[in-house]
Amino acid sequence: MARFTADGKKPRSSRLCRLLQMAVAGDGELLRLSARRSVFRLKDQGADWILKLDAPERSFEAIRARLRRPPLARESRNWKLLCERWPELQPILGVVDAEQIDAARGCFARQWFAGRRGNVWTVEDSAAVGSGMATLHQLGWTDVDLSPDDLLLDDCNRLLPLDLGHAHVGNAPSAASDRCRDWVHLLGGFCLNQRREFASPMLAAYRSAQRLRESDAEIMRQALLWTSAILHRQSRRCLRETRDFTPKKNGIVRCEGIPQGEGSVVEGNSSSSAQETFRMLYELELHGVAALRPVKLQMADSGDWVIEGVIPEPSATLQADLLAAGYAMEENNADGIGFIHDPRGLQRVKPKDTL
Repeated sequence: MARFTADGKKPRSSRLCRLLQMAVAGDGELLRLSARRSVFRLKDQGADWILKLDAPERSFEAIRARLRRPPLARESRNWKLLCERWPELQPILGVVDAEQIDAARGCFARQWFAGRRGNVWTVEDSAAVGSGMATLHQLGWTDVDLSPDDLLLDDCNRLLPLDLGHAHVGNAPSAASDRCRDWVHLLGGFCLNQRREFASPMLAAYRSAQRLRESDAEIMRQALLWTSAILHRQSRRCLRETRDFTPKKNGIVRCEGIPQGEGSVVEGNSSSSAQETFRMLYELELHGVAALRPVKLQMADSGDWVIEGVIPEPSATLQADLLAAGYAMEENNADGIGFIHDPRGLQRVKPKDTL
């Protein structure tokens, strides 16, 4: 926020000014905070609004702005294009305000959408999601960075996109390759059990209105490969300063208390090996595999590195879950207790869902 308001420049829009002042004052709810963007939920004149402030700390930002439209300006343009192709969206969306203050700073505001995001969907929502995806693709919408959190079912069971920053809205229905990619990314964003439960009814509802060249099995296979690669890369975040983890001189601490029912792994005196084990446990957690949930890495008085974590509920499908996450357990390392306590015996393999 200090970087965004450092030189006193303000948006020309009175609404954006009011929302920015409320955000600076600490009003409302902070939804996202990163080096690039802050996202707030604020109330203005009796209505809830979402405010996005873009101020990335990147080199050559002025050159980037010349080569490509700034992200919040792209999002504003995409909302207008989508409303032109889908008139019933306009009353829901209301007013969209967006301004680029300079090459490195932009503001965007729209009204808050009420409904259920992808992280709380149930199998009963599958048909509405499938038919909603067919509608959006028919309108020319596609999103290269799609995830369940980017979609919402409103009170009328309409599927609405929430973030159009990486989306494309064309003048014709989306291409077949884009439709397949969107499904791979959407299904890949669910945990293993949800993906198994949601995929068939969602795709069946979609196919009743829109064509897909790929079979359900092929889409699920691609989703497994994509998810495995993404979560393996994302698991590195537990080793650096983030909203959830804090590296310290003698280890790593998760930014939350340790609940009751802890377990621990004694890792020896190698710091790099201990960090790799900590990361593997976190990657399995991201996949939804029953594994010790790592919350602290520290050096004990003996000189050994110790990982403390929360013991999960045992899983009857542990071996299949591991294989779907891209790992296999050697038979002589299987302890039969239904969860992974120490991942050092695991081997990386090509992901495959056998359930």
